[in-house]
Amino acid sequence: TAGTYPLPEAQLDRFFMRISMGYPSREEEVRILAGYHTRQTAVKLEAVVDAQAICALQRQVETILCAPAVMDYIVAIAEATRSLADVLVGVSPRGSLALMQAARGCAMLAGRTYVLPDDVQRMVYPVLGHRLIMRTRAGLYKQTPANILQAVLSTVPVPSVQ
Repeated sequence: TAGTYPLPEAQLDRFFMRISMGYPSREEEVRILAGYHTRQTAVKLEAVVDAQAICALQRQVETILCAPAVMDYIVAIAEATRSLADVLVGVSPRGSLALMQAARGCAMLAGRTYVLPDDVQRMVYPVLGHRLIMRTRAGLYKQTPANILQAVLSTVPVPSVQ
C-alpha cells in the first residue's frame, strides 16, 4: 500500500500478538451498510471493563503456574525457529516470554491454575507468527511463518505434565 512500510524486526518483536479478524459474514456486512447513514454517524461505545478489572486480571494471570517442563518446551520451540534454512530471524527471548504469558492467559480463561502444552500450542501462531523473519527464497518454496511453526510443533517433543 502506498505510504506504508514494513516494520523493522525489532519493532515487530514488541507486538504481543497478531490476530486476523477476517471479513464479516455477508449478513453482517449488510447490517454494516444498513447502519451507515453519514460519515458523521455517531458511534456510541460503552466500556465493557474498567482499569481496576484489567489490573486484577493481570495479577490473576501472574498466579498461573508454568512448570519448568512447559518453560523448556517454550524455549525448545523458540530455539527450533532459529536454525531453519527458510528463517532469517527466529523467535527471540522476548517472543518466548510473550508465548509463556499468552499460554498462562489461555490457561486462566480455561479455568485452570496451570499451563498445559496445549495452551502453548494454541498460542504459538498468534504470538510467534509475526516474529519470524523469512528469507527471500522461502517464498519460492511457498514457506510461510504458519508452515514453519506447524513444522516446529510437529518436531519438538511435547512434555508430559502432571
